[in-house]
Amino acid sequence: MTRYHFNFVDGRFHSGADSHDFESYAEARLAAVSTLGQMLRDHPTSPFGDDDLRVEVTDDNGLILLSVIVAAIEAPSAPR
Repeated sequence: MTRYHFNFVDGRFHSGADSHDFESYAEARLAAVSTLGQMLRDHPTSPFGDDDLRVEVTDDNGLILLSVIVAAIEAPSAPR
C-alpha cells in the first residue's frame, strides 16, 4: 500500500487535510475525483468568482501527482 495525501483548495489551501493508503495510484485518483464531487455537492457556489475548487494528490515527499480542478468561467454576456 502507498500513502497519498489530499490537499484541498476552496478559496483557502488545506495542506495534508486528508491522507489514505491505497493499493494503487488508480484508486487514489478515483478517490480524489469522488472527494471533489462531494465538495462540489456541499459547496456548489465555490467555483464561481475568483476561486476554483481543487483537490491535489501528493506523495510522502510533497510531490503533486494529480490536480483535479473545477472552475466556472462565465461569459461576459452572462446575466448578472
